[in-house]
Amino acid sequence: MTLRTAFTTLAEYNAAKANDLEKALLQSGTLPISASALLAHLQGTPRLKFNFEKAHALHPDVPIQFAEALFILMGQDGQQIPSVDVLRALKTLGSDKERLDSRFRFYMGMSAADEFFRTHPNHSHMSINIPADAVASRFFLPKLTEAVDLFRAAHPGKGLILEMLEDKSWDKQTHGKAMADIAKLGVGWAVDDYGAYNGHHTINSLRLVKRYAGDMPPIVKIDGHLLERSLNSGKMIPVIATLQNVQKHCPEALLVFEWIKNDGQIAVLQTAMDNAGLSKLSIDYVQGKHFRQAQPCVL
Repeated sequence: MTLRTAFTTLAEYNAAKANDLEKALLQSGTLPISASALLAHLQGTPRLKFNFEKAHALHPDVPIQFAEALFILMGQDGQQIPSVDVLRALKTLGSDKERLDSRFRFYMGMSAADEFFRTHPNHSHMSINIPADAVASRFFLPKLTEAVDLFRAAHPGKGLILEMLEDKSWDKQTHGKAMADIAKLGVGWAVDDYGAYNGHHTINSLRLVKRYAGDMPPIVKIDGHLLERSLNSGKMIPVIATLQNVQKHCPEALLVFEWIKNDGQIAVLQTAMDNAGLSKLSIDYVQGKHFRQAQPCVL
């Protein structure tokens, strides 16, 4: 029996996956606070909250309207538990740590997709952050293939974008084969937080997103910290150097400028780009600094 025929709805599939994960957590013996909060959510206590940061297109001919899916897990004291802490805690549970970590990511991604398109019916795509270690895992591609099948059955005509996190390096030898196979599924790729001071993205990341973009245009998101520092100081050299790399190694990329607060900042950036000979690049999308708090300006 295939997954497509075993579960008729995304909700049924999520329920089954949640049940499996709940059993794994209960059998682990001791539960750290993050895993305990996740278990409470799975048992019916609402602890999981999804947030979606919309990308606003500047140009009407840009073909993708998308937002980034993020989730927040709340502890017993009502305080936010960072998702990375949840994943770190889950890696200590069970006999097959990598599989449990993969199962959790899969469940979260599918749940986020269901909620996102329920609340954003006019969007064409949803993007999800993906760490380099996950793509390198032998469990990731089979799980993603299952997810894409179910996702398309539940949300026909909608698309997915995977954002390459900057926490570790990406290279062709480690990630190329998986990225190529994922592109064949019709899933897009984006480089997240390019230019981050403590990030690990290099020109290798740009080459990868260009090579394995598949049918969708590659997307490069310029780091919000970098943009904020430059706009506050008036020193555009770091931003220009970052964009010069993009123009050289992935000139066809759609550019997303993070943490943009108003159209005045857009004008400053565009002027600096034109003065540096980067007029062929465009600010295709902007994203607000903080979802829920400072929304992007109306463009």
